[in-house]
Amino acid sequence: MATLFARNFRFLRTERDISQTAMGDLLGLTRASVDAYEDGRAMPPFRKLKKIADYFKLSIVAITEDDLSESPIEQEIKRVEKPEELLDTDVNYKFEEELSELNIKTEDDTGIPLVQKKSFRAYISKPSERLLAQCPRVYFDLPQISGYRAFDSQSDFPFEDSVLVCLPLKKISSAKNGERYLLISAKEGFQYRRVYNQAKLKGSLILSAEVPGIPISEIREGDIKEMWEVKAFMSMTLPEPKSDASEALKLVNKLKKELKRLS
Repeated sequence: MATLFARNFRFLRTERDISQTAMGDLLGLTRASVDAYEDGRAMPPFRKLKKIADYFKLSIVAITEDDLSESPIEQEIKRVEKPEELLDTDVNYKFEEELSELNIKTEDDTGIPLVQKKSFRAYISKPSERLLAQCPRVYFDLPQISGYRAFDSQSDFPFEDSVLVCLPLKKISSAKNGERYLLISAKEGFQYRRVYNQAKLKGSLILSAEVPGIPISEIREGDIKEMWEVKAFMSMTLPEPKSDASEALKLVNKLKKELKRLS
């Protein structure tokens, strides 16, 4: 734990371009203590550890057990760099299974408004109540939670002609790494992506698509008009029975090139 904390402490300090002396002044520590913590020669007591974690707005678990120096793109490379597992795994089936646990229902039984592709431009301009009232309704047996909205999928979703059922993400900085979201922005329109959260460090999100040919991208938090957590989907397209491991290897190589470009 001390070694990982040391690496994280040094990474967080240098990421903010703060000297060891200045860091010590901010946290009520000596420069020698900061150096010892970063070098792994000492571990701060709980009270000081909590103060350090609070300063960086992190939990004690995160600062001691997570490798914060590992970039979101490196995390994504690890996720897809397992071709030997893909040979024995129906990836598309697992993907569908993860998203399709439909057990929901709207509170007033009026259905969920479906924003269709033809309305995307108007929705980006102004998602008014009048526009939503004109949307067709879809019905699912979902949990009784208000706020659901449905959207037509686009070519960046693995299953053609699908409907994505989503809940609003009220705070963009609370997005969970590796989870699937629908992002809406004036510049990029509607994007379905896996998200890797850099909001606290850089004020941005790293976006990774789940279909081949779409490069990893980065979007500033301030450019996002709305962000929706994809909870379920409905599709008339059946998944392929097996996924070719070579496609995963191609994706790994693309991710590594993108990491090199962004670094």
